[in-house]
Amino acid sequence: MNLFITALALISVITVLIITAVILFELLYLKRDKKTISPMPKRSEWQVISENSDEKSFKSTMKFKNFNQKYEGTMSNMYVEAKILFKDQPHDDITVTAQIIPDDEGVRKDGYIPAFLMSSGKEIKVDLIATFKGNLKNIDNVHAVVVRVFYSVYDRRNYYPDLISDAVLVPTREITQINFNSLSEKGALIFPVKTHLLTDSDDFANVITRYAGEFLKTGDIIVIAESPIAIVEGRFKHPSNVKPEWWARRLCYFVPSKGSLSSPYGMQCAIDQIGTLKFVSAMFAGAFMKVFGKSGWFYTLAGMESELIDDLTGTIPPYDQYIVLGPSDPEKFVYDLKSKVGVDIAIADANDLKKARILACTIPQAQDKIRNWMLNNPAGNSSEQTPIVIIRPENIDSKKRNENDQTCEV
Repeated sequence: MNLFITALALISVITVLIITAVILFELLYLKRDKKTISPMPKRSEWQVISENSDEKSFKSTMKFKNFNQKYEGTMSNMYVEAKILFKDQPHDDITVTAQIIPDDEGVRKDGYIPAFLMSSGKEIKVDLIATFKGNLKNIDNVHAVVVRVFYSVYDRRNYYPDLISDAVLVPTREITQINFNSLSEKGALIFPVKTHLLTDSDDFANVITRYAGEFLKTGDIIVIAESPIAIVEGRFKHPSNVKPEWWARRLCYFVPSKGSLSSPYGMQCAIDQIGTLKFVSAMFAGAFMKVFGKSGWFYTLAGMESELIDDLTGTIPPYDQYIVLGPSDPEKFVYDLKSKVGVDIAIADANDLKKARILACTIPQAQDKIRNWMLNNPAGNSSEQTPIVIIRPENIDSKKRNENDQTCEV
């Protein structure tokens, strides 16, 4: 009997040691850097590189980086396609083709791009060339061209086939006639500003100068919607590039169907922004508080990033096929932009349900007034293409308080 007990105890100890070793090994694996080769946010502006009567070529440069801090990865199966989106009726007499050229990696004469290794932290430049052919008079009817880059990544953790990164080209970047039609709100005039379709090759200071520079007056307030800022910052992801993990696939079922976190892809983006522990804790705390009739605790605990994500269909085409995150640093954005354009800046999250929120503002004491002016959502939520709104208050004191606070008094 003693021998049996001793053997049983020995087996138990060995079993515990094996289970402990497996758990520790798995924890060690989970701590490994998951980052892989991905496109870097932002890219260069499209530039015309050749033009004649029936052909016009544009070029933009994007970057890929191996974000893993220790291991190499392999880039493979890289190719590109182009799709024209017209403003109204399609025109068969104008076409577009695209070409992709990785820097220093070599492209065969037949256009084939061989697979190549990228060491930890390595960056490569990739030139994109889009060429229009045909009746170029119809180029003004092009809403945008989606230059879609397909690529595959092969690394120590996984094989990621058919990843997608889109570069949006707007060949006509000017609105031919700018009308500053005003909307009247209590205490202010509101001017929605129509622009070209903004992309991650744009700069907001340049956009404001181009479309509203001569119209702006001292004391004006520029309000910008949060989604266009995220798009210009390159903060949007195609679902093919998002890999929902265990928590995202399960917790998404507890979110109402109209919410941006109701898909595992949108939820995984939120988890990546916030962190798994904080996100899951906020979800459980929010569910617990709902039992007592208290709603909104999840977003309070998870933070602003969880509220600003727009899932598919949430933005203007072609970004309706993307998960659009919120701006990376709203406070820094508004103050940096104010230093460039010379008027106060605010970022608003507004909708057609008469709900508005100011995410950041260079006039903190006037946030409530700006929010009230934005309640009717003058920028719109559809295809208005008016990401910028100018607010012109009736009672403005534009005197500067001091050198460190150059906001206007509203």
